[in-house]
Amino acid sequence: MKRTKCFSLIMAVILAIGLPLTAMGLTDTTTDVFTITVDEVAEIAVQGAVTDFTVSTPGAGSEGDALSVTAADSATSLEYTSTIATGNTRDITAAVTSGDIPVGLNLNITSGAPGGTGTVGTLVALGQDFSNGDLTGGNIITGVGSCNTATSGPTLTYTLTVANIANVIVTTATSITVTYTLAEDGV
Repeated sequence: MKRTKCFSLIMAVILAIGLPLTAMGLTDTTTDVFTITVDEVAEIAVQGAVTDFTVSTPGAGSEGDALSVTAADSATSLEYTSTIATGNTRDITAAVTSGDIPVGLNLNITSGAPGGTGTVGTLVALGQDFSNGDLTGGNIITGVGSCNTATSGPTLTYTLTVANIANVIVTTATSITVTYTLAEDGV
């Protein structure tokens, strides 16, 4: 009985001063503080190459028929990556920045539906038309947010048509450069 009272007294003292009943283990903690920065990114590239266009006669025995133009080309695509501040978006524009569309011809560039992850934007249904003297172009995709198109970027289709046969003149090969720009709306 004396032992039980003694044990009870020892336990009461241990509990009163807060000593654990189990073996005392030492612990320690530390912290590491760091920052995460997400840079603004606006990268764009054309993948593939456009086939050269030729305007010619439809062939023997087709006198009086319309001129023949090489079929539309859809061998290229746009790949882009974008990170942008909340509430902002970007547009992709197309403009002829070098060369002139021969007189009487029209070049139309359209984009397929963008694929990828994130807010890849919305295509402009009619694309952009370019003719001699009108090379400024405009939006082909709007509303691009933070995204990447990886290998599923929109296909670009280039279509050359005879706009006015009365104005078509013989020309040597004319090199055309189309520049695509990924920029914040209104910039």
